[in-house]
Amino acid sequence: MYYPIMLKIKDRSCVVIGGGKVALRKTSELIKCEANITIISPEISLELLEKCREHNIQYIKSNYDKKFLNGAVLCFACTNDYELNIKIAQDAKELNIAVNVSDNGVESSFIVPAIRRKGDLTLAVTGNENPAASRYVADLMAEQLEDWLLEYISMTSDIRKSIKEKLPLSEIRQRIMKELFTEEYINTAKVSIYDAEKKANKLLEKIIQKACVDNE
Repeated sequence: MYYPIMLKIKDRSCVVIGGGKVALRKTSELIKCEANITIISPEISLELLEKCREHNIQYIKSNYDKKFLNGAVLCFACTNDYELNIKIAQDAKELNIAVNVSDNGVESSFIVPAIRRKGDLTLAVTGNENPAASRYVADLMAEQLEDWLLEYISMTSDIRKSIKEKLPLSEIRQRIMKELFTEEYINTAKVSIYDAEKKANKLLEKIIQKACVDNE
């Protein structure tokens, strides 16, 4: 059983060992998260090399050595050498570095879910180390997200940011956000985002005014 988390890795050191398709896929996701990426491999694909040039990624043209893991928060073992991947995993664990081993959940200390990004949402699905099932369900979920809903989610995210300053009590903020995702507001948003925004603003005004009166 895994504990699902969303990890902030902006400007944090992440090491990818390998230079093929799997390394490219891992690197592409790390780029989106603005991680500080280092790739270790004697050879890498042209596409991965282009990523390194485009995104200022450090590429060390070398065989693997444990020293390359120093300071990393995440490690990805993506070589086509099974024994080497296990060695990388063992080294990472000794250094208390979270490691993902390509196609080997047993040796991994974390696994990477199927990820789909739409608007402000990141969907992450894992199915008991069954990547094909995870990708299928992730695609299915992403297809269900209509444009009006993504727009409404973006709008309510802006509202949440604005009320954090005006309403210091988290209980009140939580009540507002919960209200904005009731059937009444969702049905309004389906018809008109503009009307949903007006309705949401009226709710905010009412609650903020009440909070001000209560504090007097």
